[in-house]
Amino acid sequence: NSSVTKLNLTNSIFQSSTSTVNGGFVSVVSTSELIVNLCNFTTASAVNGGHIYLSSSSLASITSSNFLQGTASNNGGAFYLSGG
Repeated sequence: NSSVTKLNLTNSIFQSSTSTVNGGFVSVVSTSELIVNLCNFTTASAVNGGHIYLSSSSLASITSSNFLQGTASNNGGAFYLSGG
């Protein structure tokens, strides 16, 4: 589908982030696709999805990755998939 935006994160390190909205490091909304492979996420906080926030219409593939010290004031310390 040409209207889908893709974000591919490979062999990356994400450290220390604070968000006052959704997704401490990554927020995926609308018809988007997130691919995470061999990544490390450490120390993040957000309202929903301490490390990663995904809307209900987004797609995600997360493999061989680590999520440490993620917090959320509402839902999802590491990641959160919103309901539709």
